[in-house]
Amino acid sequence: MVVKNNDGERNECVSVCLKKRRIEENELAVYTILVK
Repeated sequence: MVVKNNDGERNECVSVCLKKRRIEENELAVYTILVK
């Protein structure tokens, strides 16, 4: 992840990265439930 000096851009990037990670975790949870 590239962190820029501009706080706005950095916060936006962090927000996007966290949302992406959260979605991946949700998909993994759903997959785990379906497998069980």
